[in-house]
Amino acid sequence: TSAQSSPVPGDWYGLIMGSYLRTGATVLEGFTVEYGGYSSSYPGAVVLYNTDASMSDCALLDSAENGLFLTGGDLDMSGCELNDNDGSGLYLNTNANLAGAFTDNEMSGNGEYPIILPANALGELDSSSSYSGNGDDYVYVHGDTVDLDATWQALDVDYYMSGNVYIQAAGGVVVDTDSSTFYFKNNMGLYVGNGTTGAFQASNAVFTSAQSSPVAGDWYGLYFGSYATDALCEVDSSTIAYGGGDSSNPGNISLNSANITITNNTIQDSAGYGIYASSSSGATVSGNSFSGNASGDTSGL
Repeated sequence: TSAQSSPVPGDWYGLIMGSYLRTGATVLEGFTVEYGGYSSSYPGAVVLYNTDASMSDCALLDSAENGLFLTGGDLDMSGCELNDNDGSGLYLNTNANLAGAFTDNEMSGNGEYPIILPANALGELDSSSSYSGNGDDYVYVHGDTVDLDATWQALDVDYYMSGNVYIQAAGGVVVDTDSSTFYFKNNMGLYVGNGTTGAFQASNAVFTSAQSSPVAGDWYGLYFGSYATDALCEVDSSTIAYGGGDSSNPGNISLNSANITITNNTIQDSAGYGIYASSSSGATVSGNSFSGNASGDTSGL
């Protein structure tokens, strides 16, 4: 902690651990780090560079930067508090990942997001942890290739998708969100089976624009390519809105030789079509509600 009689965030740097740590030696348990984050060059109360770490029952509080910043390496964490930091509770850059347990953690009172992480790590987030009560109450997701089979769980906050997400997990990603919303940044989309085998199943989810005043075409939409595993690809009872911004694949849902299942959805406000199929005719499409799609409800089915 700080040596000041009236401590404030940024009084000292924090704990900084580098890539020359002995493999398997970074085990952090039962301690508190507070009032660190003095320099943006070391942006966390605890900073881990290119090292795997296990952390349990720790508190990272009142940093002028993030609670924990990890660049490279794998992290498992349980029973930790990452609260009241000026930045985000937990920041994983695009080279870092969650591996193993991520349970019973709390990220609250942070100035920015509860957690920032690559899309390939989303499957490790667990609903036993708390993510709400921050300045930006979303899980912030880096654009990434997802090559790990995963279930994206229902959390107490929604998801901000900051870049393109490419699903290349052979067993697939299952979205189990209980009506959680995935907000996509402008000109971004989610791609399944685009050059490599992938699968994606979503039920009771919302996929939409991240803009505060959304318009048709803000984001690209959901794309299923010829390498999508049809039997493991389904969009059901979900809402897809304000997509169709890619003139090559102008649908809220676009298909290229992908015969997937699309049922009981609300598909609206596309800059192109609700569902666009460039060379697909065998998709199972039924029970969907369409409205406000500029070029029409469907094409090519």
